[in-house]
Amino acid sequence: MFGGKLIGYHSFKTLNKICVDLARREKHFKFVRIVRFYDSRLLISERADSVRSGGAALGSLNVFRVFSGEYSAFEKIYRKDAVEWLRCRFFYENVLPQLEGSPLKIPRLLKAVEGDRLLLAHFELVLINTLTRHEYLSLAYKVICSLRLQALSVRSEDRWLCDWQGTTFFADRASKSRKFLVLEGLSIEPFERLMNFAEKLPRFVSHGDLNRSNVAGANLVYDWDCFGYFPPGFDVALVVALCLDEDRVITEEVEAFVSMTHAGLEAILSFADYRYHVLFLALLMTSRKSAKLALYHQIFA
Repeated sequence: MFGGKLIGYHSFKTLNKICVDLARREKHFKFVRIVRFYDSRLLISERADSVRSGGAALGSLNVFRVFSGEYSAFEKIYRKDAVEWLRCRFFYENVLPQLEGSPLKIPRLLKAVEGDRLLLAHFELVLINTLTRHEYLSLAYKVICSLRLQALSVRSEDRWLCDWQGTTFFADRASKSRKFLVLEGLSIEPFERLMNFAEKLPRFVSHGDLNRSNVAGANLVYDWDCFGYFPPGFDVALVVALCLDEDRVITEEVEAFVSMTHAGLEAILSFADYRYHVLFLALLMTSRKSAKLALYHQIFA
C-alpha cells in the first residue's frame, strides 16, 4: 500500500508531490495518513471540511485544508525550517501589531503546532471575493502605502529579511529572465548594474508576493510567506509584472499606479529613476518574453 512505498520517500519535495496528487483526487484520509507517516509527532486532525491543492511554494505543502463550523480555520503545513514560515511568523509577531488602525484586513494566526519535521499553522478563515483589475490595483496601492508607513529599524539578527533576491517567486523568474536575455544575445552588464543599484536602496516593509490570489475584497490581504524588507519598488514591480503577464504592454492604468506609488519617495529617488527601478524589476518578474524585450530596450536604450 502507499504507506509502505513511502519508506523510501525522504524529501519534502516528494511529500509535496504525493500530497498534491491526493488532494486533487480528494483523498483526504490518505493525505492525513501520509503526513503522519512523514512526521509522526505532528498533531494533525483527521477532520476537515475540504482539502485543496494550489500554489508553487518550496517550503510549504501546496495543499490546504479548510475547517468550518464552530471552529473555522485555513490550514497550511510548512517544512519546519522553511524560510517562508520564518518570514510569516516574523510578520505576525513583529509587524502586524503595528498595522492596528490601518485599512488592511489580515487573517489572524490562530495557532502553530510543531512536529519533528513539519509545522502546521491555522489561520482565520475569511470570505474571499475576487477583485477586478481596477480593484486589485487600488488595494495593492493601499497595501504598499500602509506598509511603507511602518517604522523600520533592522536589527543585525533580522538582516535575512532583506534578502529580496532570494524570495521564491523573484528568484525563479529572475533566473529565467537572465537566461532569456543571454539567449537573445543581449548584454546583461546593465542588468547587473541595476541589480546592484536596487540592492543599495533603502528598505521598506513589503508583502513580497502581492499577486491577485493573495488579496480580496474588503481590503483583505493574506499569505505573508514572502514578507521582508525590500527595495521601494519591489511590490510595485511585482504588480506591474503580473499585469504585463495579462496585457503584454503597460496600460495607462498601470502607469498611473506606478506614478502614485512614488509619492513619499521623492527624497530617495526622482520619479524617472524610480520608474526605471520598477520597470527593471518588472522585466525580471514578468513571464511574457515580448514584454521582457520591450522593457529591456526601453530601459537600456
